Amino acid sequence: MPPSQLWSRSINSQRRDNLHDWCLKQQQQSSDSSVNATIGMLECVANALLDRASPTGSDNDNNEFRYANQNSMTTNISNREFIHSVALILCAALVWFMQAGFCMLCAGAVRRKNLQNTLLKNLLDVSGAALAWYVLGYALAFGGDSGNASNNPVAFVQHDHLNGTVTSMTTIHPTTTFMGHANFFLIDLDPSNYILWFFQCSFGAASTTIIAGTLAERCQMTAYLLYALVLAGWVYPIVAHAVWSRNGWLSPYNDSWNEFVLNEYYDDVSRATANANVTINNDSNSSTFSFHAPLFGVGMVDFAGAGVVHLTGGVTALIATVILGPRRGRFHDETGRRLNKANEFPGHDMSLQMLGTIILWFGWIGFNMGSALMGDRDRGFTLVSLTGVNTVLSGGTAGITSLLWHYRYLDRTTGEPFFDLRYAMLGSLCGLAAITAGCGVMEPWAAVITGFVAGLLYSFSSKTLLRFRVDDAVDAIPVHMVSGCWGLISVGLLASPDYLQKAYNHARHPGWFYTLTSGSGSDATLLGAQLCGILFIIGWVLINMLPFFVFLDWKGWFRSEAMEEIVGLDRSFHGGLALLAGEEVVRPEYVTALHKKRKEGGLRKRRSRLKGHYDTESVHIELVDLDDNPIVDDSSAFDDEGAEAHSRARIEQ
Repeated sequence: MPPSQLWSRSINSQRRDNLHDWCLKQQQQSSDSSVNATIGMLECVANALLDRASPTGSDNDNNEFRYANQNSMTTNISNREFIHSVALILCAALVWFMQAGFCMLCAGAVRRKNLQNTLLKNLLDVSGAALAWYVLGYALAFGGDSGNASNNPVAFVQHDHLNGTVTSMTTIHPTTTFMGHANFFLIDLDPSNYILWFFQCSFGAASTTIIAGTLAERCQMTAYLLYALVLAGWVYPIVAHAVWSRNGWLSPYNDSWNEFVLNEYYDDVSRATANANVTINNDSNSSTFSFHAPLFGVGMVDFAGAGVVHLTGGVTALIATVILGPRRGRFHDETGRRLNKANEFPGHDMSLQMLGTIILWFGWIGFNMGSALMGDRDRGFTLVSLTGVNTVLSGGTAGITSLLWHYRYLDRTTGEPFFDLRYAMLGSLCGLAAITAGCGVMEPWAAVITGFVAGLLYSFSSKTLLRFRVDDAVDAIPVHMVSGCWGLISVGLLASPDYLQKAYNHARHPGWFYTLTSGSGSDATLLGAQLCGILFIIGWVLINMLPFFVFLDWKGWFRSEAMEEIVGLDRSFHGGLALLAGEEVVRPEYVTALHKKRKEGGLRKRRSRLKGHYDTESVHIELVDLDDNPIVDDSSAFDDEGAEAHSRARIEQ
């Protein structure tokens, strides 16, 4: 008997000392699985605590109870929906809390003179993404769907149970669409779907924030806000629709066959390939219906967003940083000569970076577990714990692998190895990003393999970026783009047929390694679907964001002016400190030059393409007193209060 009926029976004829003992007894008598029995017991107790039960009989009945609600099935379903919704809201809150992790990681990775600017840009990402998701994003991703992964079936059949025949069939599944078409500004959105809006909005904001760290210390405020609006309002929703909507062409949910349960009534079912007719044979009766099926009969499996979220954000970050160019002095000296070895720009606070990493890891658990809750409710509960186990295993394995591999690399190349904390932190994030694709469809041992490869890929890809002189301030490209690609590929190799069945209600094409070891021949169908999804995401982001960033650069809205970057964006945009101690000393004449150029209106105009440097030798600075008499250009000309109140600079460039 289902738990929803077992726990709802009238219990007024039974004696018990307290409610907990009685519910425990019922749990022991139940033949259901441990998960369903546990849920049933929680519902039993919750019903009583919520006054769903009332005492009956006389005082001598020893506190007998029976349920006052006659429709107990509805009551228990309502309780289960409530528990499910609360769990999903908590997971969404954890995903939003990841923004604090992104913020701390970026803040610790930049130099102190750019700290305030980095913090504000992280906040602008989230704010712009939320508004864009409200206006366009949700509508384009899920608006007008015939249902999502947690809603009603897309097709159902009316049976003649006496004769065992199909009397009629109703299909509520429309044709595959490229984008959603309803619920703009949340108009006509069922309030029950607000939780879906909230959860998916947190994913869109995470994808947008990925780019923030890559462009740190050299990007204008206008560009940050504009790209957040475009990415969250147009680019990301189309990818989400293709992969996660029931109407998406890549979606494994775009499969009315998955919801068409026949085995109870029919003894022979023959089926062709995708979008073909299905013939149902039962004795002398034969009926043919048309069904939709996903790409290659399996679709692209991206359980929690390695492709939708991380690959989308990572490819955008790569395009943006190539167009923006490196930070001043990263690969060239002050005269523009190319350096043989890139200059290191260490972040000002390693403890902030570690704090950000731990927060991201914590939020990632909600990221992946919440995705399990977004699926079918009964199957979702069985996958939640699996996603947590796989998430932790992959992240831990990748962090250790990256740390030890870099230690070995330094030993072989320099002879002076050391344990680099940065590789441990970012390596673990690579493992988390990679397992996001398959956390709900892989065995734990496969998660370890996924994390191991992700740790190696981080070490290789980070060094490859430097070799090609791509300046990624926080290594977001290796963490999100490279690891996102590998995560999707790992699903095509290692997806378990058992967990595919639980997650998507089909296991027609499991991971390639499973088919090789099963003796049934090689079947790389799922791997092919994954590769098609990767190519689509990269292509879609490229054709949209490349012209967008080129336009920003052409208009002069993308990169900060050279002198602003030298002085620091805190001073340029926020009135922050300019003269700093230690290695971040800013020469006071540069500050004066910045103020002079700002007064002349020469800042933030369309700029010519520079090679990542600012030629300070071509700037002639003449310091004069109030009577225009030349003074010596040395540090003694400036006291602790600043000498610009008593002198001014003439800048000739």
